[in-house]
Amino acid sequence: MVVQLVDTFRDIAEFIEHDVGEAIQARTDALASFRELGPPDLIHVIKSNPKAIPKDISSYHFALGPDTSSSATIAAYLNNLQYSLDDVPNWFAKSQYKVTAATYCTFNAFSRVDVRVEVRIPGGVVGYMVDLKGEKHPISNAEIWTETFTSSILRAILDDSEEPDGNDRTPIPTLRKLPPLPSPAAEKRFLLACTHLFPKSWQLGTDPEVQVATYSSNHLVNAIMKHFGSSGRWSDAGRFFEPLARRDPDVASLLAKCYLGGDEEVIANEVLHDAIRRQPYSYSLLLVQVAFLQGKVRMEWAQKLARQAVMYAPSEYVTWAKLTECYVEMGDIESALLTLNSCPMFTYVERDNNLVRYPPAARLSIPLKPIGYGEPGQKAKGTGLEEAFLVSGLGGNPWSPWGVEEVGEGMNEIHPDLLRLPSLTLRGTFLKAYKLLVSIVARVGWDDLLKARSQVFVMEEEYRVQRALAEERERERMEREEALRKKREQEELRKEREPEKPKKETKKPGKGKEKETDEEKEFKESDEKESKDDEAEPKPNEERSEVNGKKSPEADEGDDAVEDVDLKDGNEEDELEDVEVDDKDDDGEDDEDEKDVEEPEVNGKPSPKEGPKAPDTSTAKSKVSGPMGFTFRSKRLCERWLDNLFMVLYEDLRLYTAFKTEMTHCKQQGLKPQQIAYRKTAAEWEVYGDLSLRLEHKEEAKDSYLLALEQRFSAKALLRLMDMYSEEGLIQETLACVSRLAASQDRVYGSTNTYPSPITVALFRLISQHGLAKVQNACLALKNYKLLTKYLEYAETFKVEGVDW
Repeated sequence: MVVQLVDTFRDIAEFIEHDVGEAIQARTDALASFRELGPPDLIHVIKSNPKAIPKDISSYHFALGPDTSSSATIAAYLNNLQYSLDDVPNWFAKSQYKVTAATYCTFNAFSRVDVRVEVRIPGGVVGYMVDLKGEKHPISNAEIWTETFTSSILRAILDDSEEPDGNDRTPIPTLRKLPPLPSPAAEKRFLLACTHLFPKSWQLGTDPEVQVATYSSNHLVNAIMKHFGSSGRWSDAGRFFEPLARRDPDVASLLAKCYLGGDEEVIANEVLHDAIRRQPYSYSLLLVQVAFLQGKVRMEWAQKLARQAVMYAPSEYVTWAKLTECYVEMGDIESALLTLNSCPMFTYVERDNNLVRYPPAARLSIPLKPIGYGEPGQKAKGTGLEEAFLVSGLGGNPWSPWGVEEVGEGMNEIHPDLLRLPSLTLRGTFLKAYKLLVSIVARVGWDDLLKARSQVFVMEEEYRVQRALAEERERERMEREEALRKKREQEELRKEREPEKPKKETKKPGKGKEKETDEEKEFKESDEKESKDDEAEPKPNEERSEVNGKKSPEADEGDDAVEDVDLKDGNEEDELEDVEVDDKDDDGEDDEDEKDVEEPEVNGKPSPKEGPKAPDTSTAKSKVSGPMGFTFRSKRLCERWLDNLFMVLYEDLRLYTAFKTEMTHCKQQGLKPQQIAYRKTAAEWEVYGDLSLRLEHKEEAKDSYLLALEQRFSAKALLRLMDMYSEEGLIQETLACVSRLAASQDRVYGSTNTYPSPITVALFRLISQHGLAKVQNACLALKNYKLLTKYLEYAETFKVEGVDW
């Protein structure tokens, strides 16, 4: 039997502090480190019981979505907390705890202050703001509340903690999500505030792939595009951007995206045409045109515009990435690799969500409903596991946004090879570049990728051999120079020691000197020839882009930054220098390197010999017939980050090949899915599913996630399957995942959030493809249909795409 705790909330997960106020102090100390929108709102509560020891207990939780437009709305949220206290009578309890004080902290991303509201029960309400230095100031300007309200909604819309690997794979403990825009009236008020604050929107920052925030790329416009785009309400988004596009032509790129999303291509092209006439050097307008032409499979036109966008913004990653995509779709892999090598890379900045380091809590309270609650075909039952889940770290992930995953013994064990996959650590521009490499492999295969890589890039051993030859020539030159110097010294000593002899014949003046000059001339000619060869050698590649956060001079100069890829029209062969490679030497080297690749072990068993060739990082075994036995001068050095991505991709392909071979072998033996499922742990099946999905093998990913679900409930597997099924328009399969996720979330958090949520997005996709009536009828067959009614009502209220079908 679970003992009800009288000092915890009945329906809100929370952390219990050791000392009163330590969470607020930790947030105050971290204010100076907030860079963009800030972390979720912090709610700190003090509960008192005069007859208990200790007398006061403090707890805190996080929230996204409450109305923060004024101190009154915040005070209303804090007052409602006292009705969430667990009031179930306990035989041994002396009395109940009561909420006596509460503090709400929310970050204003526009003014860079932390707005706080303190409520005393009974008592009054006090609102103030804390600057980045930790100093308190009164709120004397109504503009502060408008900014605070907008910042809070932007955080709620852009939050991805409910995604499978959301928030950089760091779940936010005790996060409570409420609908940020519960009604059309609230949405209208939010859009009015965004219009008013739009001139300040660039101060909020933008996506990690964009270096400089602009009016067309910042968190405010990204949140609006996500809010309306996920529900297919492009016309509403277009009405918001239309007046703003008249002021700034750059915003017309967002307006054109809205028209394209709403299937109004003619109007979108007219908007782009007018905007480019007003501002011809806007790369964001060009990128929208490139995306449109890619959809129409006009790749030559798209390539020309992408090259022009690179000229206008050579220091932005998105322009180079778009040009790389065009080359990949055209099948020009060598040009794609050279363009990818020129991409400026930025150091990934950690999110504000993870910047506050809260002290360890005394305990964690999660008010779980009985196990099996809401699950189709199961009866509610209590097994006593709730007590175990009250302790942080037991029973899987106790603060998952989708509830607690009950983990059996050994279910979370993962083979070391799967834990050490370097691709799991990729973020930002490096993750985007990895996806571009995967798209190349999906198009041409790993072997052709290696061949193209060896044709355009200098291999490491090639460079070493060439440098060794250059050093050898330099040493020989120095030896010849030293020998000539010694010869001159000996000649001078010999002349000094020999006595003068009478001249018998009259010699022509200057004959001996002429002979010596010939020797010097021969030496100088040889020296000049070697110096020319040395000058012709390519030097170590100076970084043309911003790699790991360091900006190179070329990133600021457009002409130098695009020097590697000729940005003129046409597809002539002289755009990128063709390289002649000794195929025989390369093939032989690949064969020998294949033998040297160590075969991995998966689950303690050696993997099969079939697999991708290791990326060729040397040509030491190539025979160099002369000083320039290969066309070394026409190649380029591969950036270190791109070279590392090749190795990361190789590791993924190696494990995927072993996994695919093992699955094929199991199917040939006639094993049933239930038998295959227990050959690995549930956590390993999830890793294999992520691996297959990263490499664009969706069918294998589905099989892996389904095998993981054979062992236990997995929110990650269900979210991945729900996303893939909804994209394919599979109603029954999608609703099966939706039903289980909604039941699990309701068990812990009471289903407080509606939109944005992965469940809502999946349902909106089905509604846009099949219509609301058909989806609603399919939901009626589910046993927990009542849990899904709020999502369908939201679709009707906000008139999402397909609601009238």
